[in-house]
Amino acid sequence: ADHDAANGDLKLAIGDTVHVVDDSGDVGKLPDLAVVGDTVHIVYQDAGLQQLKYATGAPGAWDISVVDTAPYTGADTALYVEAGAPKVVYFQGRENDMKHATLADGAWSSRMLLTEGAVGFHNEVIQLDGQSYVGCYDYTSRSVRFAKLD
Repeated sequence: ADHDAANGDLKLAIGDTVHVVDDSGDVGKLPDLAVVGDTVHIVYQDAGLQQLKYATGAPGAWDISVVDTAPYTGADTALYVEAGAPKVVYFQGRENDMKHATLADGAWSSRMLLTEGAVGFHNEVIQLDGQSYVGCYDYTSRSVRFAKLD
């Protein structure tokens, strides 16, 4: 998945074919994706509205929803699927915090995960022995921070 800056679209390349996933505004910045079976999951920033969006499905059949509408949201996303539920860790720029969102029963819920310092940059999620963890860069302390995800 990648952002087509000239057109402001989110596109997905599969082999030699490029598919438009979302073309509603200036969308597709800072994407991350996961593929589970035949289903593609993509999180990305809607730069025009400064919100985080989610697309799932397959070429020609995308379901798109908004994860978080907070201003300056959606940078440095890290998407993962746990027990069949898509989850995402991302940067919330208004407060310089890391947020964590989960899709359950068709609705996204989010919460602050790390709030001390300027955290949530360069997020990476790993899963180890059935447990998920996130690592990120903290610009305030100039160090790497880790947190257990639940």
